[in-house]
Amino acid sequence: MSILGLGLIGYCILAFDPFSLAPFDYTLLAVFGSALIILFCKPDTFLYKLLSIKPLVNMGLISYGVYLWHYPILSFSRHAYKAELSSFLSVFLCMLSIVPAYFSWKYIELPFRNKSKIDNALFSKIIVIVALLIVLFGIVLHVNNGLANHRWLHLINLISDNHERMLSGNCLLDEQHYKTKGCLKGDIAQKPSFALFGDSHAASIASELAAIFKRNNKSFVQYSKFDCPPIFNMMSSEDPTNTTCKKYSDSVFNQIIERDIKNVILFGRWSVYVHPEHFDGKHNYYIESSSLGKSTTAPLTQNPILVAYQEVIERFLENDVKVFVINPIPNLNENPIDETIMLSSHFEIIFPPPIPHKNFEARNRAVFELFTSLSENQKITLIGDSNIFCPIVPNDIRVCLNNINREFLYFDDNHLTELGAKLLLYEIEKDLFK
Repeated sequence: MSILGLGLIGYCILAFDPFSLAPFDYTLLAVFGSALIILFCKPDTFLYKLLSIKPLVNMGLISYGVYLWHYPILSFSRHAYKAELSSFLSVFLCMLSIVPAYFSWKYIELPFRNKSKIDNALFSKIIVIVALLIVLFGIVLHVNNGLANHRWLHLINLISDNHERMLSGNCLLDEQHYKTKGCLKGDIAQKPSFALFGDSHAASIASELAAIFKRNNKSFVQYSKFDCPPIFNMMSSEDPTNTTCKKYSDSVFNQIIERDIKNVILFGRWSVYVHPEHFDGKHNYYIESSSLGKSTTAPLTQNPILVAYQEVIERFLENDVKVFVINPIPNLNENPIDETIMLSSHFEIIFPPPIPHKNFEARNRAVFELFTSLSENQKITLIGDSNIFCPIVPNDIRVCLNNINREFLYFDDNHLTELGAKLLLYEIEKDLFK
């Protein structure tokens, strides 16, 4: 029976699923296996003789110390290594924890067990003193907000503040809703002459665009929805029954025409819908139908999303609506704020490296070609200086930045901060209001 107990423990080790949300079965089996060993491991059994081998006995004496020491060693190593540890390195560090475990057993655990050195009265005093120190330390942490570095608080607040900015006024619809009347922005005393139409990228620049419009005594209506670019008949491959994006785009187009708005600004995460495989692969969409057919002005493209981009532009032009398109912006590989937190120490903020401009260029080549062609044919006006994120440096490799003067341009891997939006929209007034 003791062998069966050992087998159950071994099975739990080998079969354990670290991603299981309810590993209770493994826990119960391991406890049951341990109980079998305790009850049936007698001096005349094979397992008793095996577990009595001196190296195993010695390991048993320090095993709790190994358990206590291995966790901080792994945690601090991950922080110092700034990445997940390999399996080999993890095993090596666990073996390394035997060293401090041995010394803590010899110089802490054994003396505390020896009543001739530490009697009950002294032990009680030590416990009380340690408990008071822990309470005092907890009070200090509470009063000082966990001894938080204000630079970390700034980074964390930057994420939340920009999310709130993007979601302000409930103007960004989620994936489940499509009914909207839009949000009036800018100088709201004026009749809107513009509409901003796009996905969450449009929402991320709406506040800065509103400030520009207010300065010029003009207003616009914001229409924005998560994962829904300004195109018609788009459906999700993952859920073909979800028609909210299609209904939303139809509704927005009809509202712009009915409100007699004569200018529309289109903005989205353009290329992620065209080539999702170049990004995170999560945006899998298709166009249900297209009235435009093969593109005549787009440069040799059969991509249905690119055709759909052109179709929405043609539809607006047919209704005498002038179309402004904001250029694509660089998409970072990772969230720069998360990366900064991981790379930095308590004493120094370290920003992640920029991405090569050639990556940005390759990901967006098809979209740039389409928009350039439409602009040259005077069907759209391209606005927004995306080159501001990828400055040309003489005699150096061109890169796209995630920060300027240590101020973030993005609050995740693709949405702009307030500073990023201001730089993108810098000097667009001359294009919008000339």
